[in-house]
Amino acid sequence: MEALAAHVEAPSELARRLAQIGVVAKERGASLVSQLKTGQRLVSLEGDVWRWDGFVAAAHAPTGAARRLAERARLVDIENELEQARTDAAAKRQALEAAETELKAASASETAAREAWRAAQREADAARERHANAEREINRHAARKSALTEAHSRLNADRAEAHTAYERATAALAELPAKPRH
Repeated sequence: MEALAAHVEAPSELARRLAQIGVVAKERGASLVSQLKTGQRLVSLEGDVWRWDGFVAAAHAPTGAARRLAERARLVDIENELEQARTDAAAKRQALEAAETELKAASASETAAREAWRAAQREADAARERHANAEREINRHAARKSALTEAHSRLNADRAEAHTAYERATAALAELPAKPRH
């Protein structure tokens, strides 16, 4: 370890301060920090700093200002992401509302279709009942017609028989001798 004063020209007022700063290789700084006395510090050629009180600053570590700028940039990114998320949420909310509206319309259509189907079923049931009634009526009329046809045939046979009997009776009467008159 060498004192920084050996490498820097400075006014005498700073000489004591420069004598308290040691220049070390970056790899040795962490191991030597425990040997520092109050007010002493170590620096590496790369820019690392180790202080007696435990403060350590890496050479390429961002400064407070750089960290604040990075944090601001991140905050802007987060705000942009948040706005995008809000936009996406609004779009999804609208899509959800549209889907709910479509679902309600589909549900109403389904209800109407089911009611129309039930009405058609009732009408079909009524038509089947009317058809069954008509068939019963046709069967009743067919039975009545059959009975009437049979009665007509019987009556025709009876009439023919009666006519035959009449003709016989008329012929028999004609063959009878005439009755004397008194």
